[in-house]
Amino acid sequence: MMVSKWTFIKPELTFYHLQNVANILEDHYFSVQLLPVVEMINIFGKLVLEDRKIEDLCILRKSRLLHNLGLKTESEALKTLWDNNQYKLTDDEKKLQLEKIKGLKDPLDNLKDKAVAFAYEDEKEPVVLE
Repeated sequence: MMVSKWTFIKPELTFYHLQNVANILEDHYFSVQLLPVVEMINIFGKLVLEDRKIEDLCILRKSRLLHNLGLKTESEALKTLWDNNQYKLTDDEKKLQLEKIKGLKDPLDNLKDKAVAFAYEDEKEPVVLE
């Protein structure tokens, strides 16, 4: 299946509609017909949205569907695959998240002494709207 990131003008809207189709099929107990839709959501999330969480959710959803269809061994195989590859931050992602946290930190905060500076209403100038 060829899926290109640039084919979709509004990828979030496409993902939303794919999820709606999956929910409708699930509500009406069309589990066999839901399997290819879940796989399409997985591929779409991986290639177009580039989101690992969607891939993990699709693996778990597919595992649950297989379990409901009576394919317990295949379901357990997918579950162990997810357990081995579940979402973990890479070193680059850890550094990026640490930098984001440092960027949000207020330099007036002193967490070791448990003294955190709060901006009080008295220190602010009133804003006049006309």
